Amino acid sequence: MDEVNQPLQYEETPVIEPVTQEPLTTSPEVIPSSPQSRRTHSSLGSTVVMIFFFIILFALGVGLSVMLRQYFASRTEAPPQSTTTKPTPTRVPSSDINALQPPVRSPTAAIVDPYAGWKTYQVISGVTKQPVPGVSFKLPSESLAPICDGVQCASQGTYLSNGSRFTVAARGKGQLLADARGNVLVTDWSGKSFTTKAVTLAGGRKALEYSGLFSGTTVGGYTFSQMRGLMMEIDEVETLEMNHFTPSGVSAEFAKDDVLFDKIVASLAVARFPQTTLTASPTP
Repeated sequence: MDEVNQPLQYEETPVIEPVTQEPLTTSPEVIPSSPQSRRTHSSLGSTVVMIFFFIILFALGVGLSVMLRQYFASRTEAPPQSTTTKPTPTRVPSSDINALQPPVRSPTAAIVDPYAGWKTYQVISGVTKQPVPGVSFKLPSESLAPICDGVQCASQGTYLSNGSRFTVAARGKGQLLADARGNVLVTDWSGKSFTTKAVTLAGGRKALEYSGLFSGTTVGGYTFSQMRGLMMEIDEVETLEMNHFTPSGVSAEFAKDDVLFDKIVASLAVARFPQTTLTASPTP
């Protein structure tokens, strides 16, 4: 009750003066990065690195593939260097090496005609004054053609390059001189004997060789100081005589012409020669 009789108390409200409001400047709100945002940036960086790594691996793979293709292509598609098939090399025992090696062939030498430049002549018959059929020989180009020794032409002769005289004559049936068969003694025109021996010429032809180092006379009338000759068969009834001698008073190199004489004898060609043995010879 006492409280009702007390005077009322009131609180005076202070005067509030208006305040001029300045425009508010809104600063951008900084939003702190969340952990999820940081994880997104990290994942993006890893992805870029992985892409770059795969690009490098791809480039290396392509380059290696190209290199391998070129290598195998050069091994399989290269044209062969030779048309000859080469066998696979195998190990061969040393004892069999010589048997497997091909024979060594020497270069083929050029065939040289030993009678190049020589001239071919025929033997003249003293009876017919015609060449004896099927008989010929060769002489060096520096020697003149043989001429008849005397009017009858029983023999023909010419000089060789070193001064000796070469003579050839047909003997036997139908000729002026006797056959070389039937006698074992060979003499000059005056009866002086020569040394004789049986010989075999090239090709198996048999002949009687005679030689003498003395002063003698030939059938053609020449005097000589040395002579060597051969009696050779032509057929069953005829023989052929060849000799060379140093004429008396003539300076000749008989030994050098003797080598040339053997070559002339080797050039003899007889188309009708039988394989029989000459057993004897008459006087040259």
